[in-house]
Amino acid sequence: MNRLTSAIARIGLGLLIVCATLVSTASSSSATQEKHVQLASGHVHTCALLVSGSVQCWGENEWGQLGLGYTSQSSPYGVSSPTLVPGLTDVASIVAGDHHTCVLLVSGSVKCWGLNNVGQLGLGYASDSVSSPTLVQGLTGVASIVLGGYHTCAVLILGSVKCWGDNEQGQLGLGYTNGSVSSPTLVPGLTDVASVALSTNHSCALLVSGSVKCWGYNEHGELGLGYTGEPVLTPTAVPDLTDVTSLVAGEGHTCALLVSGSVECWGYNSYGQLGLGGTSESVASPTSVPGLTDVRSLSAGGIHTCAALVSGPLKCWGWNFHGQLGLGYTSIDYHEDEWCGWDYDSWEWVCTPYVDQYSWVASPTEVPGLTDVDSLELGGNHSCAVVSGSVECWGYNHYGQLGQGGTSESVASPTVVPGVSTWPGLAAPTSLAVSSVDGTSVGVTFVSPADVTANDPITGFDYSLDGGATWITPVTPVLSSPLIIGGLSYVTTYSVKVRAVSAHGLGHASEAISVTTLAIPASAPRIKYVVTASGRASLAIAAPSVVGDTALTGYDYSIDNGSTWSHFASVDGPFKITGLTNGTTYQVKVRAVNSAGPGAESAVETVVPEVWRLRVPAAPNIVSIVPSAGALTFRGTAPNNGGSKITDYQYTLDGGITWYTANPPVTSSPYKLTGLANGTTYRVQVRAVNAVGVGAATAVVVVSMPLG
Repeated sequence: MNRLTSAIARIGLGLLIVCATLVSTASSSSATQEKHVQLASGHVHTCALLVSGSVQCWGENEWGQLGLGYTSQSSPYGVSSPTLVPGLTDVASIVAGDHHTCVLLVSGSVKCWGLNNVGQLGLGYASDSVSSPTLVQGLTGVASIVLGGYHTCAVLILGSVKCWGDNEQGQLGLGYTNGSVSSPTLVPGLTDVASVALSTNHSCALLVSGSVKCWGYNEHGELGLGYTGEPVLTPTAVPDLTDVTSLVAGEGHTCALLVSGSVECWGYNSYGQLGLGGTSESVASPTSVPGLTDVRSLSAGGIHTCAALVSGPLKCWGWNFHGQLGLGYTSIDYHEDEWCGWDYDSWEWVCTPYVDQYSWVASPTEVPGLTDVDSLELGGNHSCAVVSGSVECWGYNHYGQLGQGGTSESVASPTVVPGVSTWPGLAAPTSLAVSSVDGTSVGVTFVSPADVTANDPITGFDYSLDGGATWITPVTPVLSSPLIIGGLSYVTTYSVKVRAVSAHGLGHASEAISVTTLAIPASAPRIKYVVTASGRASLAIAAPSVVGDTALTGYDYSIDNGSTWSHFASVDGPFKITGLTNGTTYQVKVRAVNSAGPGAESAVETVVPEVWRLRVPAAPNIVSIVPSAGALTFRGTAPNNGGSKITDYQYTLDGGITWYTANPPVTSSPYKLTGLANGTTYRVQVRAVNAVGVGAATAVVVVSMPLG
């Protein structure tokens, strides 16, 4: 961000919110025309956000911080060439902590991976490592995300901040210290925030007013409060610091870029990382870096700092033991006075010049041959820059963090990283529309990307059902419109996106369309009765009370208790089942069907087709009659229904002299008869009733009622 843009952004929080929203919702196709590779450097690993919206990482992978789905547990504990992070697309920005990495997606959600020993991934728990990008739950409306050594913060589009991870020094700004916080937690009282800068143990926020607040560890004055001492647990204003456009934080120091193009730094300075021309234990107040003007952007590493100038050059200062300043050397000889002493070899007093080496540069020093820096990112002891679209890195390379395809102790001059992809990604499919929908599937039509070439043909289309948070690749590749998506849930709303895939990688995602699957009939139909004849059965069906989103189109039926189904292509009947075997028992069910699919199943009906005519039911089987105060409870099994559905049962209490019909009708066991006299003996019988008539009665059961 240049100084003019930064200054405009501070005109008001409303403008900041609008800009953040526009960035997060810009179409992938337009982003393709404007984006450069964006870098993120951790302590000993590096990642690049590509123009296509995918990510490559390299360097140490002992904690899974490269997001490759595995950890590297043997020397050199990493990957020395840029390697694509699987399945990660539509990334808006990327950031790295000491041993963890996070991305902000175009959708506004956040994914993190890597070391999680103090909950720095925001997943609600702590663990050794997470080696694949994992969604941070419950974190929405994010404008930007920043990583410290072992903690993480997100600036929300309304200007508030949520932080999580290590809080041993109060660096989360929550007003207290504790071991860690594993879920995003709102920083109390911190509002109107434009950006944050995090170190291992301290944090700072740039407000839209151009002022700064800091909190956390303060032993070296890194909070800029004018004093050193105990940790400061809540965001505290840095005195006399205004007109700030951006902030960066190193291991124990902090620097601010001002509207004027000058830079002020404070904090730990034992290795000249403040750029003040000398070294000291600490500087507790913002102090102007001499001779540094016309600065366009800043970046801070562990104990070194760099500034890109508007005029083109890059200047760096601080610790240079591994060549991380890019000056072509790692140390400098210097002579100071003389050393005099007795030489026991020559047995005489001798004086020689005192020669020593130091590995830091205390003043901003131009990096030779490096101009037109698009962006800059410093790691623990290495540095990387995007220069005219390509990536160059230098410094410590023990874990392959310079991406050179091998490891070495140091590279002291900027060196191009081979293999960082500049492929822009296929454009997004357009004109998405719903062509069909039912209860479990949806058809989507689209227009394929226009930038497909013979050298980069489409190999398939992926789709997302949650607005791009997760993606699904069809088992059988889909090469053109339409895309039929199955396996969906009834009455569920999906946010569908589509993207093209080619041999080069994943294309940009389409705009989302919303589609809601239909409801099946919400209740079961009822079989009112069954009439059987030779080899067939006729059903009388009562329609379900709730039929879903669309009208019924027919009924399915099963003769094997729902194992297999056939279809009646009618809603009014007749409903005749043919091809049955006489004398065979069938378990018949029906279910209603609409355009969403089949609904709930009815209760089962036992059907036995017979050659002869319909008959009255056989005698029921009484399993038990249990007396209680004023009542009898009957339990039994239904008899053969004579080919016609049983519609009720009758009972007698006097051995068949007088019969009573159950009211309301009873068609299943158990049945409780009330209103009886205690102390009375009853002679009980039961018989079934069907459309033909009254069936045979059971044998008499003598039941004595309790006395009271």
